[in-house]
Parts: sequence; structure tokens; C-alpha cells
Amino acid sequence: PTVVTPGLPGNTPGVGGGPPGGAGLGDTDLYSKDLRGAVMPLVKANYRVLEGPANTAIVGLSMGAGQTFNNAFYHPEDFGYVGLLSNSINNRIAIEADPAKLATAKKTFKLVYVGIGDKDGSYPAFQSLPAYFENKGFKVAQQVVANGRHAWDVWQLNLADVAPKLFK
Repeated sequence: PTVVTPGLPGNTPGVGGGPPGGAGLGDTDLYSKDLRGAVMPLVKANYRVLEGPANTAIVGLSMGAGQTFNNAFYHPEDFGYVGLLSNSINNRIAIEADPAKLATAKKTFKLVYVGIGDKDGSYPAFQSLPAYFENKGFKVAQQVVANGRHAWDVWQLNLADVAPKLFK
């Protein structure tokens, strides 16, 4: 069952950005609670890390890119770099829902990176994504892998492309 968490705009069971069977916005909020309430504090407690959005990146692939998108735009105060690999983002409600969060994202995000293969099933929808982000005022970097599908070889190339762009 989908868990509906009050407080997230557009949080409706069965409505979300993932493929059939993927996470809806309610499920994404549970992911966010784990990420922000357990994983990030665990890393800070056990590793020497610099804190703040200028020192924090979030990158995800496939359905994880949808969760990355939602976490980044619902909690823009936490991240400075956002990477979305192989996701067309069909739930842009996270950007449109709250003008204050959008304003915070514009201040804190130094880079929004998008990567995909041109043979990925999401590629047709993806093609409007870089311009969408640029029109919202974000610095965008992208990589489209020729003859690339929804597969590890594409994500490895995307990761190799985005990693040197982080924390600059």
C-alpha cells in the first residue's frame, strides 16, 4: 500500500514519477525520511565530511533519479549538486509546488546534471528536461550517450562525466 504523508504537496496515492510499480510521492517521502533521518546522520557521525549544501551532492539513477529529484526539490536546503541519470521526471510537481523551495534551490544548487542514453525508453520525455531546468534558472550539465540504453554502461559513463563537476 502507498503511505500518504501529510505535508507534501500533491501527495496522492498512486500518483508519482516512477514507472508502473515505482515509488509514488508517498513512498518517496519514506525514502526521504530514511535518507535525511538515518543515512545522512550516519555518514556525518562516522566520516569526516564538510556539511552544508555546498558540500552535499545527491545523484540517482532510474527510479532513484525520481527519488533524488523529489528529495532535492522538497529539501533544497540540504543539497548543492543534483544528478539525475536516466529519468524523464514526469512529476515536476516538486518544482512547481512551492515557490519558496524553488527560490532556495536556485540559491543552493550549483549544478543540476542530467544524463541518459539516446535509446533509453525515457529519452523522448528527457529531451525537454535540460531546457526546463535552464528556464527555471538552474545551471545544467548533460550527457547523452549515443546508442545507450537504460543500462549500467550508460550510468557508468554518466557518473564518470558528473563526478569531476561536483564540489567545484
